[in-house]
Amino acid sequence: MANLLMGTGFYFLIPTLPVFIVDVMGAGPEKVGYIIAVYTLSALIIRPLTGYLLDGYGRKWIYLGAFFLFAAMLGFYTIAITFVWLMVLRFIHGFTWGAATTSSSTIVVDVVPANRRGEGIGIYGLSFTLAMAIGPGIALVVLGDGNYNRMFLSSMAIAFAGLLLVLLVKFPAYE
Repeated sequence: MANLLMGTGFYFLIPTLPVFIVDVMGAGPEKVGYIIAVYTLSALIIRPLTGYLLDGYGRKWIYLGAFFLFAAMLGFYTIAITFVWLMVLRFIHGFTWGAATTSSSTIVVDVVPANRRGEGIGIYGLSFTLAMAIGPGIALVVLGDGNYNRMFLSSMAIAFAGLLLVLLVKFPAYE
C-alpha cells in the first residue's frame, strides 16, 4: 500500500507536468522532454549508490529518508517559477525516486518470507502498475479547474500517506 501511494503521487505528474510546463511556465513543448529526461537520469544515477548504502548501512533509515524527501519535494513544485528551477527540482527529485524505489524493492525481498517471495514481489510490482493506472486519472480530476498547486499538494499528501504506512513496517534487524 505504501508503494501504491508513493507511485500514485509520482504518476500524478505524468499527464499534468507537460501541460504545466507549456501552459503555465510558457516553455516550448520541446522542453518537456528535458524535464522527463533529467528525472530519469538522476533516478538511474543514484541506484548503484543506494544499493551500496543499503548493504553498508541498513535499509530502514535510507528508505524512510528517501521516501520522506520524495514526498516533501512534491510540494516544491508549487514554487517552481522558472524552467531552470524546475530542471534542478526534477534532477534532485529523481534522486529521491531512485533511492526510494531501490530501497523499497530491497526491503520487500528482506521482509517477505522465502516461501512466499514470488507472490510478495508480484504484489509489490502490482502496486506500481496500479499506481500507473490510477494516478494520472486522479490527478486530472484534482486538476479539473486548472489549480496546479492543489494538484501538486494532493500528490504530496498521497505520498505522505504512503510514508505513514511505511512506519508500520517491521524492518528486519540490520546486520
